[in-house]
Amino acid sequence: ASTPEGLFHSSEAGKPWEKIDTTELGVVLAMAIGGNDAYYVGTAAKGVFRSFDRGKTWENVLQKKFHPLTILQLAVSPTDPNRIFAVKGQY
Repeated sequence: ASTPEGLFHSSEAGKPWEKIDTTELGVVLAMAIGGNDAYYVGTAAKGVFRSFDRGKTWENVLQKKFHPLTILQLAVSPTDPNRIFAVKGQY
């Protein structure tokens, strides 16, 4: 879940919620959950990051090819959960 206070996840149907550390990512503007329980976040000026371990570690999906890149929205394809769509913009 994404809130103004940060990102949270629960593996027990909402009891309890655990905050995900996104300090290294900077300002997170968007979040989506894809295939294989991958978490994707769109950031201000750092692009898109992905985590396969519920936010413990993050990798830059764009491999710094398009920096600085601000991602305002993310969506997962309804036909392919391993494909995401991103909307870039200014923050």
